[in-house]
Amino acid sequence: METLSRITETRLIPLLRPHKPDQTLPLLAALCSGGIFAAEFSMEIPFTPDAIKNGSRLFPDLVLGAGDIICVEDARTAIRSGARYVTSPGHSKAIADLCREHETLYLPQCTSPSELLTAKSDGLPAAGLFAPHLWGSEALVAELTAAFPGLSAIVCRIPYTDAWRLLSLPGIAACTLTGLPCDSPEELAAACRKLTVQLAD
Repeated sequence: METLSRITETRLIPLLRPHKPDQTLPLLAALCSGGIFAAEFSMEIPFTPDAIKNGSRLFPDLVLGAGDIICVEDARTAIRSGARYVTSPGHSKAIADLCREHETLYLPQCTSPSELLTAKSDGLPAAGLFAPHLWGSEALVAELTAAFPGLSAIVCRIPYTDAWRLLSLPGIAACTLTGLPCDSPEELAAACRKLTVQLAD
């Protein structure tokens, strides 16, 4: 799937929670300036569908996703807005089926081997590990990914300062990042540049 390939190439997916609609496009421009070509918006933010729609039109090279999806209707809204992938806390067969119907990548955020097994049994090519820095050691994360070699693992909601450490683990394809400085596009671009340099080293 092209979206998954793009995600595993960029490896870094900042989670953006702008306070106002007019902040979204400058933040996306800052990501591109900083060398990061993916971003995720929370569906808890009312203007996320417009952010994804406008961002997809103006920044076609960016992979934009929608997170915090807990029902099929939100997933449908996100897909109609142009989201390249959707995430949910835990696995939902209904959301998985909808995403399969629309050829959209679905990344359930899992916290157990049972959830990962469900994702794999459902034919998903990838799954997220929900905030593993809060509930598991690096050794546990490595064991989980080793147990599901055919499933691309994306660690989710990771403090951006920990990204390089988790991405160095075997089997981790990418991570979604929290805590990036977003008070100004300039700050965000500078932080992204540091991350991409760190990852390249």
